[in-house]
Amino acid sequence: CGKGTEFGLHFLTRRAARAPARHDLSRMDGTMSAKDFDSLRQQMLVEVSAGIFHVSNVLGKTALDERVLSAMGKVPRHEFVPVELQPYAYANIPLPIGFEKTISQPFIVALMTDLLDLSENDTVLEIGTGLGYQAAILAQLARQVYSIQSNDCAGKAAATLRSRSPTAIMAGLSMLPSTK
Repeated sequence: CGKGTEFGLHFLTRRAARAPARHDLSRMDGTMSAKDFDSLRQQMLVEVSAGIFHVSNVLGKTALDERVLSAMGKVPRHEFVPVELQPYAYANIPLPIGFEKTISQPFIVALMTDLLDLSENDTVLEIGTGLGYQAAILAQLARQVYSIQSNDCAGKAAATLRSRSPTAIMAGLSMLPSTK
């Protein structure tokens, strides 16, 4: 989205102590490969599952729906965050996306998605697309996803979702469904 970089870097600095060390996966030039991101995504799923186990007494279940974990394993979260934050994309922390807003931490995305208890024939309305990560997860699980965003993030979300999601296409300030 662009705006809010100062907020983003300050926010990340305050929260980085909670994030697992990622430096061992990056190359000498600081870039990360698809294999690096795949490994981090798998580690994220393990951390999310462990977190669910710790709140199982509140949720009344000890594990998330396998479809939710599978969807999260397919969607490349690093493509939905600013490039300078991509090495932290799979840390179980919220990340700044500009406009003093954040992308929710993976645990919260998983929990919210699981609580929806979506079927393949459901239609979802999401208010607040952000950069589109949650919409991309939902698009893996539901027949149609409508998502509305009202700031400059809409353009970036549209481009990312068009390239990643077969069931959600953004037009203007809202995403319109296409059929599977």
